Amino acid sequence: MNTVDSKAEIFLSDTGPVQEPVQDPNETPPDSLYAWAVLGCGVLIWVMTFGAINSFGVFQTYFLNTMFPTEPARNIAWIGTMTTACSFSCGVLATISIAHFGVKVTSIIGTLLGTLGLILASFSTKLWQLILTQGVVFGTGASININVSLVMPSLWFVKYRSLAIGITVTGTAVGSLILPPMQTAILNNLSIQWAYRIMAILYFVLVGLSIFFFKYRTPLPKRKVMEFSLFKNPTVFLLCMTGFFSLIGYITHLFYFAPSVVALGKSRSEAAVVIMLFSVSSAISRVMSGVLAPKLGAINIIIVSHTITGILMITMWGLGKSFACYVAFYILNGFFSVVIFPLASVIIANYFPKEKASLINGLLYLVMGISIVIGIPFTGYLFDKPGRRVDYSPVCYFGGACYLFTLVFLIPLRARIRKIDPGVSKWIV
Repeated sequence: MNTVDSKAEIFLSDTGPVQEPVQDPNETPPDSLYAWAVLGCGVLIWVMTFGAINSFGVFQTYFLNTMFPTEPARNIAWIGTMTTACSFSCGVLATISIAHFGVKVTSIIGTLLGTLGLILASFSTKLWQLILTQGVVFGTGASININVSLVMPSLWFVKYRSLAIGITVTGTAVGSLILPPMQTAILNNLSIQWAYRIMAILYFVLVGLSIFFFKYRTPLPKRKVMEFSLFKNPTVFLLCMTGFFSLIGYITHLFYFAPSVVALGKSRSEAAVVIMLFSVSSAISRVMSGVLAPKLGAINIIIVSHTITGILMITMWGLGKSFACYVAFYILNGFFSVVIFPLASVIIANYFPKEKASLINGLLYLVMGISIVIGIPFTGYLFDKPGRRVDYSPVCYFGGACYLFTLVFLIPLRARIRKIDPGVSKWIV
C-alpha cells in the first residue's frame, strides 16, 4: 500500500475504515469530460469570490489612506471581517437551498446576491453601508456559490478527486492574480464606485455560468443541514481547530501586507504587483499540493508548510524592513501559507463518506467564519494600539504565532488517522 488514494476510496470513522458503495451502472461515469466542464465553472466561482475577497487588500489600502483616513483601522476592518466571515460561515444557507430547490436555483440565488452586494457597495459612502453591502450581502452570495462549488468535485470525480479539489481552489490565486492590478488601475483612473460596478458585471457573468453546468451526477442523500455532534469526533475537532487558527494567521497578511508595502514608501501599484507574485506562487502551491498529497501525505504537507509560514511571517515580514525582503517573503508565503485550503477538503473527502463530508466541510467553514469575526478586529486593534497605526510588526508576529500554534492540533491529527487506520503507510497520512 503506497498511497491513500490506492485504497479504493476507504474512509475513516470512529469504528474503522468504511468502503464506498459500488457505483450504479446507470449513473453518469465520474471523471468524464463533462466533469471537467463542471470543474471549470467551480474555478470561475473561486476566481470571483475568494479571488475578489483576497484582492480587497487593495481596497483596504484605499480605505485606510483615502476614503476613511481618520477612522480607526479596527473599525475599517469590519468591512473585510463581514465579507470574509459571511463567505465562510453562511454555507448553511446553501445547504438548505440545495435540499429544497437543487443546485441550479441555489446557484442563481448566490449569483444574484453577490452581484447585488457589489452594485449596492458602489453607491455606499459610509462605513456601515459598506459593511452591509460588501460585507453581508456580497459575502452571503459568495458563500452560497462557494459551497455549491465544493459539492461538485465530490460528485463528479473519483480517481482525480484530490487534483480536482486542488484545481478548484486555485481559482482563488488566479483571481488574486488578475483582480488586484485591475482594481488598482480602476482606482487610479476612474473611482472606487466603478471598481465595484465592474466587479459586479464580472461576477454576474462568470459565476452565472455555473447555472448552466452544475447538476447532480448522483442524487444527494437526505441529510441534516448541520450536525454539531460531529465535533465529538476527535478527527473533525482537530481539523476544525487547525482551520480556526490557520485562517486567523492567513487574514493578517491578506489585509495588512499591501498597506505595509505602502508604508515602506511604495505605491499602491507596486503593492499590487507583489500581490500578483503571491498569487502566482499560491496558484502553483494549490495545484501541486493536490498532486503531491497522495505521495507525501496531506497532513505532512500542512505541518511542514505551517511551520515554514510561521517562521517567515515573524522573521522576513515582522523583522524585515526592505522592499526586497517583503517581495521575497510574499512569494515564499504564497507557496506555504495556502495549503490548508485544498488539503483540508482532500482529507475530508478521503477519510469520510460523502453524506458526512459535506457536513464536515460546512462545520469547518463555519468555524473559519467565527475565527474571522474574532481575528480581523483583533489584528486591527494590534495595528491601532501596539502598532500605533504605523508599525505592522505586532500584526506580523501574531499571524506567525497562529500558524505555528496549528501544530498543536496537526500533530495529534496525524497520529489519530494512523491509529484508526493502521494500514496507512508510516509517512503517507
